[in-house]
Amino acid sequence: MEQKKFMDIKRIVQENEMHKNKNTWAFEPGDHIVIQIKIDGSNASVRYDPETGKLAAFSRKQQIVRTKDVDATSKFLDYVDTLDAEKFQKYPDYVFFGEWMTRHRVPYPEKYLNIWIMYDVYDLKADGYLPQKQVKALAAEVGVPYIHVLYDGPFVDWDHCRSFMRITKYTDGDCEEGIIVKNMSKLNNPDSRAPFVLKIVNEKFSEMKYVRPDGEAYIRTIQKETKNFNEAADFEGAHQAFVAILNANSHFNTTRVMASIRNSQDTNDEFYRKEMEYIFEIEPQIDVEMKKFYESYLKSSYRTELEKEFGEVYSRQAENKVRLTDPCNADLQIQENKLVQKYFQVAAAPVTDFHGEQLGFYGLLKMMEDTDRSIRKEAFEKWAELYKAISDELDSLYTELIGIRQQMAKNLGFNGYAEMMYQKMERFEYTPEDVALFRKQIREHIVPLCQKLYEEQKERLGIEKLKYYDESLTYPDGNAVPEGTEEELLEKARTMYHELSKETGEFFDFMMEYCLFDLEGRQGKQQGGYCDFMEEYKAPFIFANFNGTNADVNVLTHEAGHAFEAYTASRNIPVLSQTYSTAEINEIHSMAMEYFTLPWMHLFFGENAEKQKKAYLWDSLEAMPYMACVDEFQHRVYAENLTDAMERRKVWHELEKIYLPWRDYDGNEFLGQGGFWMQKQHLFMCPFYYIDYAVSRVGALEYYGKMQEDLEGAWKDYYALCSQGGSKGYHELLRIGNLSDPFKEGTIYNVLKKLNLI
Repeated sequence: MEQKKFMDIKRIVQENEMHKNKNTWAFEPGDHIVIQIKIDGSNASVRYDPETGKLAAFSRKQQIVRTKDVDATSKFLDYVDTLDAEKFQKYPDYVFFGEWMTRHRVPYPEKYLNIWIMYDVYDLKADGYLPQKQVKALAAEVGVPYIHVLYDGPFVDWDHCRSFMRITKYTDGDCEEGIIVKNMSKLNNPDSRAPFVLKIVNEKFSEMKYVRPDGEAYIRTIQKETKNFNEAADFEGAHQAFVAILNANSHFNTTRVMASIRNSQDTNDEFYRKEMEYIFEIEPQIDVEMKKFYESYLKSSYRTELEKEFGEVYSRQAENKVRLTDPCNADLQIQENKLVQKYFQVAAAPVTDFHGEQLGFYGLLKMMEDTDRSIRKEAFEKWAELYKAISDELDSLYTELIGIRQQMAKNLGFNGYAEMMYQKMERFEYTPEDVALFRKQIREHIVPLCQKLYEEQKERLGIEKLKYYDESLTYPDGNAVPEGTEEELLEKARTMYHELSKETGEFFDFMMEYCLFDLEGRQGKQQGGYCDFMEEYKAPFIFANFNGTNADVNVLTHEAGHAFEAYTASRNIPVLSQTYSTAEINEIHSMAMEYFTLPWMHLFFGENAEKQKKAYLWDSLEAMPYMACVDEFQHRVYAENLTDAMERRKVWHELEKIYLPWRDYDGNEFLGQGGFWMQKQHLFMCPFYYIDYAVSRVGALEYYGKMQEDLEGAWKDYYALCSQGGSKGYHELLRIGNLSDPFKEGTIYNVLKKLNLI
C-alpha cells in the first residue's frame, strides 16, 4: 500500500550576524502559526486499508510488517491492533501522522511510553494538510491523543516562538526535545521548497555543532561596522553598528569557547588542537582591528549616549584594550598560547602503576587521603616522581613563557610584566602594593590560624609529626566521601539547588537539560576544573575531574557558583562580554556558593555530613597561605627575571618557609628544594590570577558569617551581586553585594573575629 512520507523538518536558521543563509523567510508577521511540543520518539503513521478492512502502519513511506522480533516496531503494531479500524473507515484518503513514544534522549515517564500521539493529517485527495483544529477533532473521534499545542495565533517573531521552549507537558518538569512551528497560512503552498514547518531543538552540548570561525570574514565585519560607526549620520546608525560589533564578538567568543572546551576534554584530539592553533593565530589580527573600533568609539560624539545603555565599564575596557593592543606583540601572543597548550599536553600525560592500577596526578591525590599512612606515603612518592619526570620540560616551558611575557610588557612600555597583567586583568581600582598589604594580612592572621589547625589535625591523626602526605587526611577514620555515581551526585545537586532558591533551581534545571557538564576524570583530559560561558547560548559549562573524594562536591559547588552567576547576569545585563566580572569578584560567586550549599551536605555525605562541613571550612582557610605564596612567587619571578630553574626553586623554597611553615616533604629532595611550585597550572596558563581566590575568599567568608545571622538577607545580597556580572566597577560591586574591601587593613581580622576563628 502506497503511503505519503511526512515532510523533513529543518532546524531554524535565522538571518543574522552569524549566519549567511536562512530558512525562516517563509514566516512573516501576521501569518497563522501553530507551535507544538516536539516529541523525541519515532515517526509513525496510520492509514485505513479498504482492501483488508484493517489499519496499515508505516514508518516514513515503508509499511511495517510484523516479524518475530519484539522491538519498538512490533510494539507499535500491537498498539495499532488495539485501535478501532471502523472509526478510521470513513477516511480512506487520510494519512494520520503521529509520534510513537519511545525513550531516546528525553526521559519520558512510563505513563507516556508506548502510546501514539497524533500531530497531523494529510488529505491525499485534496493534496494538503488539514487545519490543526480539524486534526484535534479527528484525534478525539478515532480515540488517540493529540499533540500538545503551545500556541495558536499570529506569527510575531522567532524570539516569541523561543519563549515556548521550556514549557513542558510530557516530562513532568524536565526537558522536552523542543518545539515545532507550523505556518498554517502557507502550509499547503505549492512551492514545496518553502520551509513552512521548522523545529527548534534543545541541544545538548555534545550535539552542538562546531564550525571553525571564519576569521577573515569576522575581521571584514569589524572593519565594515567600524566604518558604519564612523560615518553614522545619527545615534540610531551608530547604535546599529555598535550592536553589530557586539553580536559578531559574541559569535566568535562562543565558537572559541566551544573549541577550547572540547580541546580540554581530550588534549590528544588532533582536530581541536589544530582548531585552537588556528584561533590563537587569528586572535591577534582580530585584536588589531578591534583596537581601531575602540579608538573610534572612545572619541565618538555618541559615546555618552551609548554609555547610558551599555554602561561606563565598556568605555574603561575599551581604553584598556587600546593600551594593551599592538601589532608588535601579535607573534609573541601566538607563541605564548602555543606554549600554554603544550603545557596542558605535558601535564595531562603522566601515569604510573600503583598497586596494579594506572593512575595520574588526580588518582594519586585520592590515594594520599588513604587511612593507611604507608599507602599515603607511597602515593606521595609516586606523585612526586611524576612531577620530577616532567620537571625539565615544565622548567623549559616556563622559562620560555617568562621571556615572551617580559618582552610583551616591554613592547607596550610597561615597567614590568606584573604591571602589564594588572592592566590586562582590569585591576583598575587597586595596585600591586595593595595586594602586598593583603598578603601581609594573610601572614599575620591566616598563617598562625592554619598552624593551629594543622597542630589539631596532627593530634587527631595521632602522629608525631605532620608530613605533606598527611595534610589531606583530616580524620583518622578517613575523610568524608561522597556517596553515589556522577549521575547520582548531579541529581542530588538538583535537589539541593531547588531547595536553596527558586533562582538556583531554574538554573540547575537548565544545566541538566543541556548536559552542560563534563565531570569524569580520565586519561588525556586537561587537569583541574573550570567554568566557561558560551555567549550566544547564554550557557555556562562546568568542567571537572572527579576522583571520588570530597573535592568532587567542592569543585561542583564552586564551579556551579560561577555558572549560576553567568546564567543570572547574562539575562540581566546588555553586554554579554561583561557576563563575568574581574577575577577577584568572580571568585566570590563561586566560593560563596560553596558556603550557601553547606546545609545540604547530608545529601552527598550522609552521616558524615558534619565531618565534611568542618573539613571544608578548615580546607578553605588552609588554602589561603598557599595562594599568597604562589602570588608572591610570581611577582618575584617577573620582577627578578628568574629564568634559571634552580633560582626559581630556591625562591619558592624561601617563600614556603614564610607562608607554609608546617610543610614537611619527608626528605623528598625534588620537593624539598623547591620543586612544588610547578604543580600549580595557573602560573603557566593565567599568571597573577591565583591571588584572586584568596581575595575573594574574604568576601565569601563574610557571606558565611551573614548566613549564620540572616540567611535570607545574605542570599539577597549575593543574588544582587551575581545579577550585575561585570557591568560595574570593583568597589561598586562590593557595595552592591554589601561586602567589605579586603585590601583595607583590618578586614581579614574582622571577618575571622565575627566567625569566632580568632
